[in-house]
Amino acid sequence: SDAQGNLLDNEHLKLFDFLIAELKKRKIKTLITPIAFWGNGYPEQDVDLGGCSSKYGKKRALVEEEAYVAQERYLKQFFQHKNRYTGLRYQDDPDIIATEVNNEPQHSGPSERVTVYINRMVKAIRGTGWTKPVFYNISESPDYAAAAVKADVDGHSFQWYPTGLVAGHTLKGNYLPNVSRYTIPFDSIPGFKNRAKMVYEFDAGDILDSYMYPAMAKSFRVAGFQWATQFAYDPMATAYANTEYQTHFLNLAYTPAKAISLLIAAQTFHALPRGLKQDSDTTFG
Repeated sequence: SDAQGNLLDNEHLKLFDFLIAELKKRKIKTLITPIAFWGNGYPEQDVDLGGCSSKYGKKRALVEEEAYVAQERYLKQFFQHKNRYTGLRYQDDPDIIATEVNNEPQHSGPSERVTVYINRMVKAIRGTGWTKPVFYNISESPDYAAAAVKADVDGHSFQWYPTGLVAGHTLKGNYLPNVSRYTIPFDSIPGFKNRAKMVYEFDAGDILDSYMYPAMAKSFRVAGFQWATQFAYDPMATAYANTEYQTHFLNLAYTPAKAISLLIAAQTFHALPRGLKQDSDTTFG
């Protein structure tokens, strides 16, 4: 986008369209998060491309009226956009099943403003004809969970890094106790019980052993999650060094046991009923 939130038909949008089309060819379902607040350079220096998310940043974007208007403008244009490779708007693509509003919002200020912000963004999205589920993330702002639940959304998104991140070395030992249960501390809030729940990213950071993913999948199903995506598989060109995020290391050529365990975890996630009663950490039926 530009600084006012207008969608730019540039190489970034073209690449995003191409990614969606390639995932579709492989029958991979997609959940889109249209607003992100990070820069473009990591681990190198960011270059300011003049977009509204970099203009306002993660905090200002959630509290300032001018930023609200820019994001509303962007969301309306984004969800009206037709993919140049599939010929479909995101609404009309059956392989795109839902959207988040934004990535890891960090709220501040009065809680009432949080509800207003979410509702305005959701209205902008649904005003384009979007009828699929809309999720809102709570992981980064748990103190505002009640305000988020008051908003007109279909579900909420979560993360899980039960072994921490960027230890700087491979963790050794038995970490199954770290993933024996996924706890949602605010699941008693009225209105939350009937919301859809998804995990937008998870990993057992710094662990090269292969036993963690199936256990995490089981805990997700016990907690009632309907979607879980691992962060993140390394493309072959960078997998030998994993320069993007050194704490995560997953690639079929370099970590074959972990890759197979993720496949097993996917089977586990599909096979176990949502909300099943927890029996033991290592029994899978």
